[in-house]
Parts: sequence; C-alpha cells; structure tokens
Amino acid sequence: MNQETKQELEQLLHEAMETIVIESPEGYEPISVDKYKRHLQSLRKQYRPDLNSLTTSYYLPDIQNEAIKSELLDFIKAQFKYLINEELNVTQPASYGIGNGGSLSGQDVEMLLTKLLQVAIASGVQRAIAAFDKSIGETKGLFRRIILLQGLGTHPEDSHKLTEIQICDGVRLIYLPYDPHKLPPYLFDRGFSSLFFQSNPGIFMRKAIIVIDCEVSPLFIKPEFGAPTVHSDGSKSYSAKEDAYSFQIKIKSAEFPEFDADQFCRVISLTCNFDCVPILDWGYIDPNELYSVVGHGVIPAARCVLPNEPVSFNRISETQIPEIKRLYEALVNLDSDIREKLQIAIDRWIKSKGNKDNVDKAIDLRIAFESLYLPKDNIEQLSFQFRLRAAWHLGKNNTSRSMLIDDFKAIYILCSKAVHNGAVPKRIKIRKGESVPTSEFIPRAQDLCRQSILKILEEGKFPDWNNLILG
Repeated sequence: MNQETKQELEQLLHEAMETIVIESPEGYEPISVDKYKRHLQSLRKQYRPDLNSLTTSYYLPDIQNEAIKSELLDFIKAQFKYLINEELNVTQPASYGIGNGGSLSGQDVEMLLTKLLQVAIASGVQRAIAAFDKSIGETKGLFRRIILLQGLGTHPEDSHKLTEIQICDGVRLIYLPYDPHKLPPYLFDRGFSSLFFQSNPGIFMRKAIIVIDCEVSPLFIKPEFGAPTVHSDGSKSYSAKEDAYSFQIKIKSAEFPEFDADQFCRVISLTCNFDCVPILDWGYIDPNELYSVVGHGVIPAARCVLPNEPVSFNRISETQIPEIKRLYEALVNLDSDIREKLQIAIDRWIKSKGNKDNVDKAIDLRIAFESLYLPKDNIEQLSFQFRLRAAWHLGKNNTSRSMLIDDFKAIYILCSKAVHNGAVPKRIKIRKGESVPTSEFIPRAQDLCRQSILKILEEGKFPDWNNLILG
C-alpha cells in the first residue's frame, strides 16, 4: 500500500475502534474491550488454554457503526481484489496450507476483518496496518512447525540447565519448563479435547519439543470452485478441489532444508539408547499476522497421540548433537529400500524400549531381529539362520561368536514363547549352567539389537550373508 492508502486504513481503524464492542455468546458473561485486550495479550505471552477457545472463538469484536463496518469491508475487498472469490466472498489463507487451519471452501472476508480488529486491539492500529500491508504486498511468510516428543524430559532439579539446544540453523530442541505459567504461547491446546487440555495443563510441562522455522508461500490464494451442488430447497453449496491450493512449504535451514523430525527422533533414540518418538505435530503463525486468520496462531495438529505418563527424565546435551547429526545424515542418505527395511527394526526396537510389559518387549524384539537377520521368503531353519548370521555380524572372533550364538539362541526362544504363548518365563537359559532372570536378559537383547542396527547404519548396507559366513 502507498502512504495515502495506509492513512485511509488508519483512519477507518481508529473510527472502528471507537464503536467496537465484544460480542458475548449466549450464557456467557459480557466482557469489556479492555478485558478482551488483556486476554489477547496474555495469549500472545504464554500458554492459556483456559482463555483460547473463549477469547478467540466465542468472544469476537464487532463494529457497532454499520457504515464504518461496511467501509472497512469494502476497503479489504478492494485491496484483496485478486485474492478473493467475489461470488462467494471468500479467500484462502496460508494457515490452510500449513495444516488443518481453515475450511476447504475458504474463509469469509468478514473473518479477515475480525482478525484485523483483533490485531488492532491486542497490538495497536499500526501493527494491524503492517500486517494488512504484508498480506497484500508480500508473497512469503514465516511460521513454526512444532513437534512434541515422548521420551525426552527434564527433572525439576535440572531447571538451571540449558533449556534450548541449537540442532542447526532454523531447528532447535527446547525443554519446556516445570512452571505452567512459563509455558510458551505456541503450544497446542486442541485435538485430544479442550477438556483434556484444560484439566491436564501438565501434559507439556517438563517435556521436550522440536521447533522448526519454516516459510509458506503465498500468504493468500483466490479460491476456485467447481460446479455448485443444488439442494432440494433451491440453495447452492460450493466446494473447492482438494488440490486447489498450491501452498509451498520450505524449511528455513541451509544445513537441513528437508529436515525430517521422525528420522531425527529415531537417531536420538539410537544414539542415546532410549525411546524418543514424536506424538503431536502442529504449526504456529504469529497471531499478529493476518494469514493466521483464526484463533491465536496455532494450526491444528497433523498427528495426535495421547501422551504416556509419567514424564520421562531422559535428556540429551549439546555435546551429543554432532553424533546425532552424523547418524541422522547416514540414515536419510541410505538407499530407500535399505532405509525402509532398517526402519522396521529401528521402530520396533524403540517400541520395545518404551513398553513396560516383558511380553510386548519380546514380541517387538522378535520383529526387529527378523527384519534384520532373516529372509522374507525362507521359513526353514529360522532359528539356526538367525543365530548364525547375528553372531557373525557382531562377533569379533571365534570366542565372541560362540558366546553370541548362545545369546541369540536364547533370544529366539524367548521371543518365540512371547509370540506363541503370550507369556515369557521368569528365567531364561543362555548356555549350560547359566540362566538369568528374563527382566535382566531383555535389556541385553535390546542392546544387541541396537548394536546390529548401528552397524548396518554405519556400513550403509545389510551384509552379504553368504560372503560374511563362508568368507
């Protein structure tokens, strides 16, 4: 916008602010503009699920002077001329391209006006003008992709330790604080259920998140619709095609422009020897940007898994990041067929680390080991093939291979009992005169599985078993 157009918008917003009231939903107590402003500002500073749904979905600003309201709507339509479907009076914001941040049929222009008023109330008229100018003048905008992790956490006694670790430019690991009043504003508060989040504010406390800086383009797209559906009462409805909106998402990292959080978590698990998995994935746009359109900038989740309790106190440090990154690059650069096969073993090994029940652990280990050491189409002498291949793969000499053959024979027996009987014995015989409690043997089996995975990952391929065993 030129200076004259900005001044026109400034005048309209000042006039509108003089007649704004906050519409209250039926059955809820009316609130003043000042209280609404405090709520919006609080949402921009910290995690407040108790305020979000009411403040940004139910309590909405409304201009009482219809003439001024009409002028502002006409101004928006004129400036967004090439971004609005004039027939249906809708546009599609970038929040839709980031996730489930809007309707397939687009957002009504009145929602743009509501968002503009919210920015003006919370952050001032000049900030609202800047957001409006950016929406029509720029083609790219920033947002964050945020992944909540299960398996990483921090103990209250470690509150003095580093809470943010730079993985690379544009990607960082953050340990969330123990104090709920210090939780950042960009946390997700819908998905499981509003009640779940409001009654369990601790689901984020002491956990860890990965934050990825991203770019989205364009900021708005003009919706295009197919032929209307005519209903029995004569009304019409329109729907856009699923591929109608070509928003482009780019990670703002020169080192890892295609950063894969799932693979990174697999490598954290392998490097640090504990289970680390993504359980919740969402986007966040600065709520002072118009292309977030609705809510306070949080874009609904791409994945949502109920977190386990209690919070794990596993923690990684800055000194471990170089090794994690090295293995991450090795994993993502594997040939696709090797990577897919190895991921079966990695995911089952991680699952075995997270399970509490020994039967479940053994079943997951059985699947992991079979994907590593047994051929798909050969069902003969599986136990013999398994222990022979595994012993030659990990053993350094005849003595160590002989010991490993006994270990892997015991692993195969244990896992088979879990699969076929749904139970495991209290003790497991490893070799003549030696038996150990199953609860002590399973960690040994998990460690051998991890060693097997890491060796294949380091070598970049599965062994040629005939050459390995026959020399």
